[in-house]
Amino acid sequence: MFGGLLVALSLPPWGFWPLAFVGIIVFETALGESPDRGMRFRYGWLFAAGWLVPGMVWMWFLTAPGYIAAAAIFAAFHGLAAMIAPTGVWRVVGRPAAHTVAEALRFCFPFGGVPLASLAISQSAGPLVGIARVGGAVLLTWVTFQIGFALAGPSPAVPAFARRSHRGASGAPHGMFAILAVVVVIVVAAIAPEGQATGKSLRVAVVQGGGPKAHTPPTSTTARPMARRTTPAHSPDRRASPSATSKQPAPCSPRTIWMSWCGRRT
Repeated sequence: MFGGLLVALSLPPWGFWPLAFVGIIVFETALGESPDRGMRFRYGWLFAAGWLVPGMVWMWFLTAPGYIAAAAIFAAFHGLAAMIAPTGVWRVVGRPAAHTVAEALRFCFPFGGVPLASLAISQSAGPLVGIARVGGAVLLTWVTFQIGFALAGPSPAVPAFARRSHRGASGAPHGMFAILAVVVVIVVAAIAPEGQATGKSLRVAVVQGGGPKAHTPPTSTTARPMARRTTPAHSPDRRASPSATSKQPAPCSPRTIWMSWCGRRT
């Protein structure tokens, strides 16, 4: 749970983004090389609970039961990820992949997807945020997990002094290959084309609101002045409305999964 609390501190509004890696290292160290399935689930659940309970605490003011249910369900996703991930030397590759799938799953299930307090958001102020430009939140999540697990996982070689205290210990190159894959992703994100100006303009009307429950009754004295201030002078080419008032794709549909991958929302 302490590792999860460190991840929580990497999220806004705290924003200590390096703590996300430290928290994952603490989690991997506590989990160890070959724990049993029950221990893996418990540790995975506690890690995610320590991260998500404080990270989503603002939900308490919207719906206390929903906050408790969401935190418990999403923590269970990571408990299952820890349980099904491989052990031994392959854990350094399997655990980041499994926990990334858990994060991607909660982007679209349940409740149509609740991508709150995500690991990708923790890196919004860090140097890796450019990865989201080419692979969205999912790829940034995997890179963050992979770095943390690789730093705490098996090393390519075991020094002589360590072999004296741990007889039979040997190195494994899996973590090194995982870090090389991360380096490739970072390089691709750095050199990927950024696009160029087209010389065209686009009028976009952005509507801020919370859905029907937050609407001001049309008969109130404040509704008419507000309507005058928010009515655009020209007809917009595009309109961005709140999710509660705009038509959204079905949960876990191919379109939703694709938008989650690309880090976009309509």
